[in-house]
Amino acid sequence: MNLTRLKSGIWQVELRIPVDVRHVLGRTRFAKSTKTLDKRAAMKVAVPTLAVWQQMIELARTNPSQLQSHKTALQSCGGSEKKTATDSKHFDWLAVLRPSQAEHYRHLDFSQGIPLPAFMEQFSVEHYVNPRTRSEARRYILEATQFLPTLLDLTKLNAQRWVSAEESKPIAVRRSAKTMQKGVGFLSEYVAWLQYKGLLGHDAVNPFRDLHFSKQLARSRQYLCNPPINPERSFVENSFNMKQRSFLCVRPDTVTARSSRS
Repeated sequence: MNLTRLKSGIWQVELRIPVDVRHVLGRTRFAKSTKTLDKRAAMKVAVPTLAVWQQMIELARTNPSQLQSHKTALQSCGGSEKKTATDSKHFDWLAVLRPSQAEHYRHLDFSQGIPLPAFMEQFSVEHYVNPRTRSEARRYILEATQFLPTLLDLTKLNAQRWVSAEESKPIAVRRSAKTMQKGVGFLSEYVAWLQYKGLLGHDAVNPFRDLHFSKQLARSRQYLCNPPINPERSFVENSFNMKQRSFLCVRPDTVTARSSRS
């Protein structure tokens, strides 16, 4: 199978054009991105694509005059090397991820549109000055990609799914509404920037505006800390500095016993 794995991890199908018909087809090879990290899925895309290319090579040998009628097939099967190169650049964001991180996006289908993080790096550099803020913006965009893989998936329903998924997490790892609102703010600015740059239609609705944040995301005002070294005692600390909050740090299993004594 004529498959090549790009630096981004995306599989690309390729076919060298025989020398005797290169002057007819006006190129030396065919190439098309399969837009997937999964080799099996890439093979399913490659089989019909290679069949069309083989037909065009045969037609170039036997009846070159009919090639014009196959122009649409050529374009749909990656006939434009310039377009293929552009598609590959849309996956540069995958190349900078660690293999363990890139693995999280293997199951996503990017074949129907431009990946959401395609312009992430350009946006973070142009929109933010602080390196930490840039890193946060990229992190939230990558996280939202699990629910909105491509620009075509930018819908209110998918955006709400991302926020709602946080509510189903165990309370120990569940983030607060304030944290999620911060992430949604980054995504909303990203969509607005895409529209400003002409990378997304101006008539498209920004799906990250006016989202619903459940009260389940709110954390308790009391924070449990690690138990003291002596398991028989609990430690209660009240800050005397008015600029600091008071924290109740107790062992969870001693709260009831401690209260009964007092």
